Amino acid sequence: MMSDMHCCQVCRNLSLAEVEQYKQVTRVTSDCKPFDKGGRLAVCMACGAVQKPTDDIWQAEVDKIYKQYTPYYSSGGKEQFVFDPILGTPSSRSSIILNRLMESLTVRATGSVLDIGSGNGALLSAFSSIRPQWVLHGHDLSDINITALESIPGFQKLYTCPLPEIPGSYDIVTLIHSLEHFVSPLENLRAIKHLIKPDGLLLIQVPNAEATPFDLLVADHVTHFTLHHLMRLLYDTGYGLEVVANNWVTKELTVVARPQPEPVISLPEAPAPEDVLRRVTAQINWLNSIVKDAENVSRETDQFGLFGTSIAATWLYGQLGDLVKFFVDEDPSCIGRAIDCKTIYAPSKVPSAAVVYVMLIPHVAQAVAARLSGFNIDLRLPPEIQH
Repeated sequence: MMSDMHCCQVCRNLSLAEVEQYKQVTRVTSDCKPFDKGGRLAVCMACGAVQKPTDDIWQAEVDKIYKQYTPYYSSGGKEQFVFDPILGTPSSRSSIILNRLMESLTVRATGSVLDIGSGNGALLSAFSSIRPQWVLHGHDLSDINITALESIPGFQKLYTCPLPEIPGSYDIVTLIHSLEHFVSPLENLRAIKHLIKPDGLLLIQVPNAEATPFDLLVADHVTHFTLHHLMRLLYDTGYGLEVVANNWVTKELTVVARPQPEPVISLPEAPAPEDVLRRVTAQINWLNSIVKDAENVSRETDQFGLFGTSIAATWLYGQLGDLVKFFVDEDPSCIGRAIDCKTIYAPSKVPSAAVVYVMLIPHVAQAVAARLSGFNIDLRLPPEIQH
């Protein structure tokens, strides 16, 4: 067990087992910038939750990250496109999430929404387009993005105070890729519950840590959620679930909940902590194997590129450095830009004789390869994850 005292972010138990291999893994920030080795990762041997010990070193690193934070860095501040796993078409993550919400539940023509972790307003901008008569509010650590937020039709107020100090109550509170950043998510979900009207909704989306090893690499993510652990937090804080989905956005978990006087959730079976520890170890071993595989592929050409510009590709670029000559992306907001003076090409513009490594989890990489089959690009896919 760990030598210093840290309790689990989910169950508050002190039985955390550190994953020693993680200390040697280069990391990445959630705004897609390479970050140093030296992090810590642990598994709770009571409930199986995977998490970062939030010691003084971690807190100092996160403070540094947030002082230089640039939402959607590689796309110039625009929310990047993802492929809708149901429709098979590209769209912004926020638009996909909100369209699924409107399809799943009745959302009135008027109301108020509070977006926690509002950043530069991607979710609020999409909400304004879909429900133009709603009043929009945001919450974040600072007001650095206030100009962008105030340009959104319907935007009224940005709060930077602690969550319990936010006034009023709201028809919908959203946490889109925010909860995984929270120290003490249990206490924060309790505070958020008081911000939701009795008939209101809480919308949460987080990375699915079972589906993607790349989530482990994000230095400023605290809790690496599985469906069980996300639902357990909601159960323990007295929410009832309306929607549970893992297919609104690929590799991500989405839940829609309501505040309830008593918890109304049937929890999925808890994972065995020993199995979780084996899974995480296998994921880290796979990540290390990716670096060696990509290095070998890069030796075949002097025109070696990476497909993608988000977390996974940024992490591998941080490992390979100048072996990478360019990036490839399908997102119009990224194409033509550059990362460290390395051009981001559209698939149709990839240099001849180039080799492109598809830095995604295997089944998603296979889908990309199928989609790009008409471009005559020499694509290389990562090996399967051996659990």
